Amino acid sequence: MTKEQQELISTWVEDAQILLKCHLSMAEATRRKHRNIGILSAVLSAIVGSSIFASLGQKDTDKTLIILTGLISLVATILTSVLAFLKLPEIANQYHNSGNEYAAIRKEFEFLLTFDSTDNEHVQKEIKRLKIKWDDIRKNSIPISAKTIKKYNIESTLT
Repeated sequence: MTKEQQELISTWVEDAQILLKCHLSMAEATRRKHRNIGILSAVLSAIVGSSIFASLGQKDTDKTLIILTGLISLVATILTSVLAFLKLPEIANQYHNSGNEYAAIRKEFEFLLTFDSTDNEHVQKEIKRLKIKWDDIRKNSIPISAKTIKKYNIESTLT
C-alpha cells in the first residue's frame, strides 16, 4: 500500500467516524424532541381533564377558566397532531440506520489499513469499491443539521 493510499483511507476512517457521531447525535435529538412534545401534550391533556372534572359540580364556573381550559385543550390537540405529522420516530430511525452504515464502512476502511500488501493494484481495486459504497451511503443518508455539523466541526471535505 502506498503512502497516498494509506492517507486517503485514514481520512475516510476519520470522516466516517465524524458522520457516525453526527447521525447518532441527530437520532438522539430527534427522539428527545418526540419525547418532549409527547410529554407536554400529555401534561396539557391531564390539566384539561382535571379542570373539567373539578368544575363539574360547580354552578358558577368562571368564564376565564373555561376559555383557558379550551385553549389548553386546543394546544394539546395541536401538539398531538404535530407529533403524528412529523413522524419523528421514523426520522430518528433513519438517522440511526445512516449512522450504522457509516460505522460499517469505517470498519471496512480500518480493515483495509491492516493490509500488508505490496499489491497496490489490489489495494486500488478495494479503494475503488469502497469509494463507490461510500458515495452510495452519503447519497442515501438523511441530511445532518447545520448545528450538528458545527458541533462536530466537519471540515469542507465532507460537503
